[in-house]
Amino acid sequence: MSTQKTYRDRVMNLSSRILGPCDSQPVRSLTEALTIILAAICENVMAGTGHIPDPEHSTIEKCSVSVCFMAACTVPLISQLREGGQDVDAESLLHRAGQRIFERYGKEDQRTIVESGMFLFKELINEAPGNHKLQEWMGSVHNVTDKYVRTGGRTDCVDLFAPLYLVLLMATKQTGARPGMEKET
Repeated sequence: MSTQKTYRDRVMNLSSRILGPCDSQPVRSLTEALTIILAAICENVMAGTGHIPDPEHSTIEKCSVSVCFMAACTVPLISQLREGGQDVDAESLLHRAGQRIFERYGKEDQRTIVESGMFLFKELINEAPGNHKLQEWMGSVHNVTDKYVRTGGRTDCVDLFAPLYLVLLMATKQTGARPGMEKET
């Protein structure tokens, strides 16, 4: 029997580690584990940029940018799991994570936040082939997310998510600044 961990094992272990020893319920499914990981990443990046997921503090538009970032983090997770024979529905996963993160918003606002974030991510995907800086950014998100999972969250990767998120906020003009992800001429 092989002692090498599969990517699925790493996802399950990381989600349990995020929940900590205080949680009496073990993580039961891959979807639940991915939801926990994505919510933790998203909550961390929002905290690292002063973004509070509350209707009194953040617009639906700004929250949708965090879902876009979560979608970018989802790509390497789902890709690695598919290579291992695991199929995950990205849209359903993002809705589950969105419900967890944006619990202070009404159900309709939650749906709008998640769907707008997914739409924004699809726009980024369409822009990427002609935009070197955007490709670099997506590659960085991919690498940091993958390393975060492979190391069980025991690296400085968690500290690298917030700056990557800030670049996205600036690119979408949610901070009033521009990071330079605009298309090169």
